[in-house]
Amino acid sequence: MFFLFAQRGNGKFLVDGNTSQLIFGSSTFDPRSDYFNHATLFANESIAQANSIMVKRLIPTDAGPMSNVVVWLDVLVTMVDLYQRNPDGSITLDSMGDPTIVGSAPGLKPNLSKPIVRQLSNRNDW
Repeated sequence: MFFLFAQRGNGKFLVDGNTSQLIFGSSTFDPRSDYFNHATLFANESIAQANSIMVKRLIPTDAGPMSNVVVWLDVLVTMVDLYQRNPDGSITLDSMGDPTIVGSAPGLKPNLSKPIVRQLSNRNDW
């Protein structure tokens, strides 16, 4: 059994390569994430050898409370303004205090007009 810090999941599960990331989250097994430690290294090696492993999620005592709301926003592909910048990286302002626009480029913009909010009643709602 591997005791791991994990992005999500509750309880202990027998998992393989695919189900481990579905249940515990892909960040759990990423060597660059905050969840990664020596036990995760051995779990990754076992999974890489096509073994099923038993994993139990550890939740630190100083972990904050569980979320009870999820908010989604649509992100739209659109043209965004490019601003003239000072040598220090700050945006140049004109005499009226408005940013100086020098062009536009393709970019992403959140659609704030229609956020979706969902209440979570227990750990299984994730």
